[in-house]
Amino acid sequence: MARHVVATVDDIAPGQRKLVHVQGRDIGVFNVGGEFFAIADRCPHEGGSLCKRRVVGLAESSEPGSYQLSRPGEMVRCPWHGWDSTCAPENPGAIRPAPRFAPSI
Repeated sequence: MARHVVATVDDIAPGQRKLVHVQGRDIGVFNVGGEFFAIADRCPHEGGSLCKRRVVGLAESSEPGSYQLSRPGEMVRCPWHGWDSTCAPENPGAIRPAPRFAPSI
């Protein structure tokens, strides 16, 4: 895959993202705790934009009435149907992944 310079490290502060357009694709580049991740700005379910929405954590429950927030700042939610995807390395089986790209610094 070809390399494309889309930002400097200082352009995307921790907890922020930048939406870029590369070779006909919209891609969100995310800074999660100083690590950079890139995903397609397209929900794998119906194609809604993932990267323009608020970045959140994952709410988990081990039993009714008991909830914990995990993976803060790693989740994006499709505005059309509420599907969650992650912008960081995923926990197998926990979420539906969006297509990813390998950013380098």
